[in-house]
Amino acid sequence: MQFSYLRAGFAFALLFAFGATAFAEEPKQPTSPVKATIHRASQLIGMSVQNAKRDSIGTINDIVIDANGGQVRYFAISFGTTFGFGGKLFAVPYKAVQIRYDSTTNSHFVLFDVNKEQLEKAPGFASDKWPDFGDQTWTGTVDKFYDVRSQR
Repeated sequence: MQFSYLRAGFAFALLFAFGATAFAEEPKQPTSPVKATIHRASQLIGMSVQNAKRDSIGTINDIVIDANGGQVRYFAISFGTTFGFGGKLFAVPYKAVQIRYDSTTNSHFVLFDVNKEQLEKAPGFASDKWPDFGDQTWTGTVDKFYDVRSQR
C-alpha cells in the first residue's frame, strides 16, 4: 500500500515538474486568423473593416460573387466619412483582405490595411452606379491596383 502512495506521489511530482506547461493555457492573441472558415453573407455585410492599427475605417456594404466559379471575388466596402468618401464604394478583391477574429470582443472583422492616400487613387464607384463586374478590363484594373492575381 505504501508503495502505491509512493508511486502516485512520484508521478504527481514528475507531472508537476515536467508536465505543468502542457496544461498551462497559452496566452490568447488579441486577434487571430478567422475563427470560423465559413460565414453567411448576412454576417459579412455590415462587418467592420479595420486597418493594421485596429482603427475602424469602414464596413462591408455588399459582396460580389463569381457565379461561374462560386467564389467571393470582391467586397464592396464603404469608407463613409472616415476618409471623406461619402457614398463612394470600393470593390476590394477578397484576396486583398483577411477575415480576423478578435478574442477580446468575441467578434470578427475584416483586416484591410489601407490609408487615405491609397484610396484616393483606388478605382471606386458611386453606390447607385455599380460597374460591370463581368468586364475583365475593369476587374483587371482593380486586381492590379490591389496587387492580386485575377481569380478568373
